[in-house]
Amino acid sequence: VGVPIQIARKLTVPESVTKENIEYLKELIQNGPLKYPGANYIKTKSGAKKTVTPELAEILIEELEPGYEVERHLLDGDSVIFNRQPSLHKLSMMGHTVKVLPIKTFAINPGVCKPYNADFDGDEMNLHAAQTLEARQEVERLMDVKHQLISPASGDAVIGCVQDAIT
Repeated sequence: VGVPIQIARKLTVPESVTKENIEYLKELIQNGPLKYPGANYIKTKSGAKKTVTPELAEILIEELEPGYEVERHLLDGDSVIFNRQPSLHKLSMMGHTVKVLPIKTFAINPGVCKPYNADFDGDEMNLHAAQTLEARQEVERLMDVKHQLISPASGDAVIGCVQDAIT
């Protein structure tokens, strides 16, 4: 799913700090909440949540250590759940992979419009960022679009080329 950069900066994904990724996460904290990719919050080992600001970035970088958690911006490749209201059946909520784009609205392939019953006339769509490793695995392995090709109700194909997408 194509995600506007403005939304990618607001939605966060928690990432645990380890010896292997601490330098990368320090760069995200340095970028802060306004520069993409960046970070909005850090959570200490004790559970205290601190907001990343340009004034506090250096202090937070010095404080950062393995065991902390950094709430970073949504990045390409992150797993998300895309949902169209009202959620009337299983296929109203499917897993997608993020592609951050310089656009103003969400973008989906026309092939997945049928299960969402999306017709681009102002439909409300919601994006939910998976927050735990377990949730990310569930989205990738159970809810991902590539695992939802057949309707559970009728056994018919629900994802594919329809209408204008064919031409």
